Amino acid sequence: MCHFGFKNPVQIEKCGHIYCEDCYNQMKDHAENNCIDLLCPLDRQMIDVTRVFQDKFNERRVLNLMVKCQNFGDKCDWTGELREALDHERNCCVKDTMLDSTFEVKFEQIMNRMTELESKVKCNEQKHVEKDNLIKNLNKQIVDQKKQIVNLERQNKNQDRQIGDQKKQIEALQQRQTNHQASLPYTYNTYQ
Repeated sequence: MCHFGFKNPVQIEKCGHIYCEDCYNQMKDHAENNCIDLLCPLDRQMIDVTRVFQDKFNERRVLNLMVKCQNFGDKCDWTGELREALDHERNCCVKDTMLDSTFEVKFEQIMNRMTELESKVKCNEQKHVEKDNLIKNLNKQIVDQKKQIVNLERQNKNQDRQIGDQKKQIEALQQRQTNHQASLPYTYNTYQ
């Protein structure tokens, strides 16, 4: 991802692609901070983080590469293996530029941290909005259910009223029947 020689290379077991450990960790952090799947940038396959391992073979191959001092031709003519370059730079003319490179590294670290924090904030904001929407939906459901309860209670009262009216009608009909039977001649009453 950084387009440099692998530094502490790690290999994804499933697809075999290799990344610097720092590059891989940046990918992983980016996926976690943005709530997205961790995919291999080269083949877009899902990465199982438990199946990523240190690639010692490729680390040795990279460290065996022949390199020149970054000040080659200017102040230094050193050439050697990459594994020796760090020791050489500590004792070489790089000391003049060390302050600048330290500042650049610190600045880059700060910018990376800010980007990481911004991603986390966006992710948390998204989760917050989703929870707010869920709460709004639940509150709407509660209001709707309260309205249904009020309507059901109103219907229940109307039905109670209707039942009371029907009972009164039945009692009135029974009273009329009783009165009507009492007014009939006696002989009719005996046949019943």
